[in-house]
Amino acid sequence: MKKLLFVFFILFNLNLFAWKTISIVDEFDEPTGKIAIKQYDENGSSMVIYENKFIVFFSKNYIGKKSGYQSSLIKAKIDNNPPLMFNGTVASFDDNIISILEPEGYPLIEKMKTGKILKVSIEKYNGDTILLKFDLKDFNKYLNILNENSK
Repeated sequence: MKKLLFVFFILFNLNLFAWKTISIVDEFDEPTGKIAIKQYDENGSSMVIYENKFIVFFSKNYIGKKSGYQSSLIKAKIDNNPPLMFNGTVASFDDNIISILEPEGYPLIEKMKTGKILKVSIEKYNGDTILLKFDLKDFNKYLNILNENSK
């Protein structure tokens, strides 16, 4: 029983789902000096924001492409606000990755600054959806770090 409590203590104190900075590397796996911010959801999917204008979702589930198109509908809802809708681009090299580019992603980042929970619904190739959930605690702190690095 003590071991189980210790494991829970470690998990909650490490905060595995917190925002983190990640170093961007080039094709030679060498640091470029740029960073991105990243957070995992409880299912192991993740969200990465690069240069405050490029949002990428890495899903543990297959997204796929609808009828040969490389885009898919993304709905993003922050707290109890109405959802924002975007056409996300499914990566040509991996059907589990979808991205939103600036300027489309800008309103989402702005609304994330004042929110608590971000829920993202991604439409799959067959019309089903994937739900991702991200905690926005400390988002502003990491967004400021990203903005300072992007100058």
